Amino acid sequence: MFDIINDLDVLLLTLFLVYGFYHYTKQLKYKVDYPFIISGIEGYVLNDVTKSIVSHPYTAGVVILNRNIKSRPQLTDLINSIKRIKKEVIIAVDHEGGRVQLPDFLDFTKIPYMYDLARSIHNGLSLDAISEYAEESALDLRAIGVTLALGPVADLYCENSPIGKRAFSDSHHAVTTFLEYWAVGLKEFQFPMVLKHFPGIGNVCNDTHEVIAEDDRSLQELENDMLPFRNLAYQVKGIMTSHVIFSKVCALPVSLSKVWIKKLRAFYSGLIFSDDINMLGIKKMIPRLSDRIEMAIDAGNDFVLVMHENKELCDYLNGIPGSVRHTAASSRLI
Repeated sequence: MFDIINDLDVLLLTLFLVYGFYHYTKQLKYKVDYPFIISGIEGYVLNDVTKSIVSHPYTAGVVILNRNIKSRPQLTDLINSIKRIKKEVIIAVDHEGGRVQLPDFLDFTKIPYMYDLARSIHNGLSLDAISEYAEESALDLRAIGVTLALGPVADLYCENSPIGKRAFSDSHHAVTTFLEYWAVGLKEFQFPMVLKHFPGIGNVCNDTHEVIAEDDRSLQELENDMLPFRNLAYQVKGIMTSHVIFSKVCALPVSLSKVWIKKLRAFYSGLIFSDDINMLGIKKMIPRLSDRIEMAIDAGNDFVLVMHENKELCDYLNGIPGSVRHTAASSRLI
């Protein structure tokens, strides 16, 4: 059912997407008038390139990854240096539990895989334990100046999927319930939640970090995967779009697809984040960073995550003429 697209398909898609859309995207350039870039950075301290990215009016925030952390004092200094450049800035992390959380040496509450936590619930642990983990997570992150956690996943569990135990369950009812309890814990400390990866990639066998991933299920067959996003839409600040191509719905990755984002907007009015557009699963299709950024914005994402290619991102941002208003999407998360 699921295939890695072969070299010929990659070539054809590249020609179509990059060159076919080239003039179209040029017409759209710079139409956005609010900060929309959320960038990763290199190293433990800001350098000239990353300082330029942070200070740019189109930059809404920074994602701190484990590659940026060697100690708690160093992390605090890094976050403070970012906030000295831009007071109203999103400081985001990937911190959802299991293998996706900040390093142990920060002495944060250790969060289990969501699947393991769900199994503990089935074995008698109170559902309130989910809210308690969320509360501890929010407290830990607030203490170091983080304002946004990208997660948890609303994907359904599948043993052979790259998502794996990051997901709570293979039941959309259970996933919805567990996420509702997680949201209660975050709400206690007014900490926003971003669900990922719309429309649900728990049953996709290929990892878009590494390859182009295609799923040939129909929209009707995807309905159960989408239900947690529908059910939680009223109580989350953000939803992240995936890079998977659901070929029976649209030939483009979800993150670049007006078709998919229109479907998301049919039931959700909050902020939409693209997944990291440096992932190889999208970069192999569209090599040039500027084209990926502009297609993601044109599709309807409010924020575009750019975790690598700092020099290319800096050049892109510095090529944008004029100024930008600061009162739009990013202020809804600060």
